[in-house]
Amino acid sequence: MAQAELVPFLRIVDALRQLCAQGRSGTVFLVSDDNRMAQVRLDKGNIASMLCRNRRGVEALGIMRSMASARLRFDESFLVKDEHDNLSTEAIFDALAGSLAGVAAAAPAGPRPAGTAGMALTPALKGTIERIMTGYIGPMAQIICEDHFAAAGNLQALVQLLANEISVPAQALKFRAEMARELGLVT
Repeated sequence: MAQAELVPFLRIVDALRQLCAQGRSGTVFLVSDDNRMAQVRLDKGNIASMLCRNRRGVEALGIMRSMASARLRFDESFLVKDEHDNLSTEAIFDALAGSLAGVAAAAPAGPRPAGTAGMALTPALKGTIERIMTGYIGPMAQIICEDHFAAAGNLQALVQLLANEISVPAQALKFRAEMARELGLVT
């Protein structure tokens, strides 16, 4: 039996988008190049749930975002009824797109919408973001923030990327709310 080839994670995200656009239901099984396994369950074109390394929802998304490449298999017969992580499909794709900013650098550069990749983060703004993040994850916040400052396309994407680094979903929600208040973001 031939094994599926490893494909870059950018193509995995494109395949997920295509399955959603087609209104498909079933389970996408992923096995990364470093043997991390993930499942993305689709229900009529919406991402109903995500599972990766025994983590669900936002936590699973955070782990999946770090995959460089993976094998993909879609199985329409593997359906789990009434299993929903209450994440919006659009928000999931926004978070995945933010993590792929470096990969997308190979794509031709076109005009960028306002508030995207070249966003100016002042030292004061960076300091505020790092201070808030430190309250949630401790001293690693400075390193994690620096990693995401360059990758995020806009301020809301940055907040989502950072929230994905917080392992407790309730704390991640609290972080997003605090950032929205501090930075005047519309949620």
